[in-house]
Amino acid sequence: MGIDTAWLQTHVEVAGQNASTIRFNDGTPAQKRFFREKFTDSSTLQSRLDDVYRGFHTDDYPGMKVEVHLDNGDAITASSNSQHPLMLPWCVAVDNAPCKKTYNAHISTALYDLLPEKFTNRERLRDTDTFGDLASEMGLYMSPSLEKQWNMIGVQQKDAQSLAKLRQHFTIRYADINTYNDLAFNEVPNTGKKVDENLQVILWRPGFPPQFTIEAHLLREHGKTLGVDEVFDKANHYANAVLAVPWLAEFLTNHPKERASVAYVHGISMTDKAMKIFARDMKATKREKLVERVRASQHEDVLLQTGSGDWWIVLPDHSMILWRWASMHPILKWPKNTFSATECSDYGEVTGGCNGTLISPAGQIVN
Repeated sequence: MGIDTAWLQTHVEVAGQNASTIRFNDGTPAQKRFFREKFTDSSTLQSRLDDVYRGFHTDDYPGMKVEVHLDNGDAITASSNSQHPLMLPWCVAVDNAPCKKTYNAHISTALYDLLPEKFTNRERLRDTDTFGDLASEMGLYMSPSLEKQWNMIGVQQKDAQSLAKLRQHFTIRYADINTYNDLAFNEVPNTGKKVDENLQVILWRPGFPPQFTIEAHLLREHGKTLGVDEVFDKANHYANAVLAVPWLAEFLTNHPKERASVAYVHGISMTDKAMKIFARDMKATKREKLVERVRASQHEDVLLQTGSGDWWIVLPDHSMILWRWASMHPILKWPKNTFSATECSDYGEVTGGCNGTLISPAGQIVN
């Protein structure tokens, strides 16, 4: 394919600008240095190319076939249905023998030179951005694997002090500074309301089940993070409340791959925003009685996410409410078809929906 160290160094900036999950142009010097080191690392080149050429684009079905007839009567056929740069790989066959796959880019460039302008799919045969150039594709496919470390480097440069304080009590599995919004934090954009900048951290400590974490969103104002000193006491209080539910703690311990995360936003778990959306959702499911029960203990309630987007509210008496579910697999210990789904009022789920099932402290469905 003609890729060597010089090629990687020449194309690193293009790759960075097309890295979909990171903002390369806005990155700090340390973040950009990290990306450049990863992109120009020839030792990982083969696996990164494998990722690019394993991909698939919907609604895009190109095709090209060339037959070469030799004077001795032999025929060579090269064909490709690839959506990727240079239309690689080609499948080459001699006469009627089975074709063999090859990533030889010389086939593509030779055909490009032979074909007339505006010939169908001709532009796909050279490395241009018309149909996605190779460097851009590599940046696109490699960026998700770099996102976690990219964000951590950025936070370390902007707020090393907060990370150091948190590390006194927790292992930090993820860190980022952003203005994201979700059920429990920040207003939806385009509402005219202020969207807060937060330090988002995912925290784990010894004594937690392997995939049980605290996802904390700490408000930032004037370049400083607020409430860091309170995280261990307050967020840990909410985490302990979840692990005090006997059946749930046992389930998480016996299912170490089960993801569970406690929401902690600006000093509370069940925020006012979450409370408002929960009230609207329960009205839609005709379970309004649960709203007053949750509101009465709002500051002690714990908002918990499990699986692939299943939201629970853990009450002080160890009861739980399945607020929403989205998992395509069992929801904790129950098959997903155990629970009904109603369209949610906001932040709608792609799968599942709003529910409102009450679970007893013993782990039994009440209603």
